[in-house]
This record gives sequence, structure tokens and C-alpha cells, in this order.
Amino acid sequence: MALSTSIVPSDTVVQQAAAIEPTPSEPFLSSARAWCVLVRGLYHHPKVDEQTKQVLLEHARNITCCELLAGKVLHFNDHNQFVVQFSVSPDLHAVGTAIIAEIGR
Repeated sequence: MALSTSIVPSDTVVQQAAAIEPTPSEPFLSSARAWCVLVRGLYHHPKVDEQTKQVLLEHARNITCCELLAGKVLHFNDHNQFVVQFSVSPDLHAVGTAIIAEIGR
């Protein structure tokens, strides 16, 4: 698993992902849901370049539901400072790089 930490400016997409709370029955599923919010939100964000959108689109086409990412994506965040930290499996490295690059702009 690769680990990346970024302190990013507040943005609507980041706020939506950070707002996802873990549930007692599935505490780690919130990570997968936050990842899906970032993928979808950044794909539609006007600041994202076409090459990055293609990485996000290809990833989204391969994931039929966020639950498939359970155990592949872990995130931790601080709602006040928007410290976004993801740990991803090697097959999600390109998508993780794209997300971190865009939320850090």
C-alpha cells in the first residue's frame, strides 16, 4: 500500500468527501465512499485537466460500487484543516496520484 498525505485548500468536493462519517456497523466503508465522492466530484470539476479526467473515468468504469474498494482505500481526515490522507493498493496508484494532484491545486 502506498501512503500519501496532502494538506489542501477547502473545496466543495473535498468538503463532501470529508463529511462522510463512518457507521458503527461498517467503520471502514466510509473510506471507500469518500474515495468515490472524490473520483466523481473531481471528474466533473472545471479545474481538472482532460488527462486526469481520463484516469478518473477509467477507474470509475471499473468500479461498479464503492463497496468494491473496501480494504483498498483507507482515509483519515481532520474536518477543520482538510488534511486528506489516503493509503491505496498498487492497482489504484494512478487514480490516487490524480486525486492528490487535483485536490492540492
